[in-house]
Amino acid sequence: MSFRIMSAGKCVVAALMISLAGAEARDGAHLIPVEPMFGSNEPYANTYSKLVEEKLFTGSNWLIRYHFVSKAEIGLSITKRQNGRLLLTVKQAEPTLEYVTTNAYRKFLKWNLKSALKSVEFHEAHAELPESTVTAIQGFWISLLSDVRPPPAVSGDKTLVLGVKVTLSAKATDGKILQGELPADADKDRRLHTVEEIFEDLIGICEQPNSAHEHLFERIERRIQSAGR
Repeated sequence: MSFRIMSAGKCVVAALMISLAGAEARDGAHLIPVEPMFGSNEPYANTYSKLVEEKLFTGSNWLIRYHFVSKAEIGLSITKRQNGRLLLTVKQAEPTLEYVTTNAYRKFLKWNLKSALKSVEFHEAHAELPESTVTAIQGFWISLLSDVRPPPAVSGDKTLVLGVKVTLSAKATDGKILQGELPADADKDRRLHTVEEIFEDLIGICEQPNSAHEHLFERIERRIQSAGR
C-alpha cells in the first residue's frame, strides 16, 4: 500500500492506492469485524469517536461512509440532502485525530485537546453525484457488509500491512447501520480491491472539472458491475 496526496485547488485530499501487481483472486474473501480504534474502557475512546463524527463526517442523512486512518485521516461520505440531491463529501485531517486525541490524554505531554486541534490541518471537498452511481455504490457496500467475518488465522510467513485501517459503513434499507473493515490483504481480492478503485475515482470527482465527471460516474458503475454483486 502506498499513500498519495492529491491536490484539488485549495483542497488537498489523500487517496489510498493498492497495487494490483501480483493480485490473486480468492474465494471467500470478506470484510472483517470493526475493531475499536482504542479499547472501549480507554478514557479518550468516546472523545475520539465524537471528534470523528464532528470533524470528518456529515450528520445523520448519510448513506455510505469510508473512514481511512494512516498518516492522514479521511472521512468520505455520501449524503442525501433535503432537496433530494446526493452529495459526496471528503474531509481530511493531518495529523490524525487519533494521534491528537491519544496524546492529549498522555499526562506527561500535558497537551490540551482544544489547543492541539488547532495544529490539525483540515481539508474538505464536495461534489454532487447522480442517483445511478450512488445506488450502485450503496448496493456494493451493502453486499460486502452483509458478509463480515473474523479473518482466517495468519501463518508465520504472512506479511501484514500495519498502520492502515479502512472502515466501510452503509445504511441498509431498514435503516440498520452495517460496518466492516478491509483486511490487510484486500489487494488480493478483486471485489475488495474494487472498493479502493471506487474511492480513488470519488477523489477524482472532487479534484477534476465537471466535464470529467460523467466519465468517472460511468467508470465507477462499470467497476461495480465487473466486480459482481
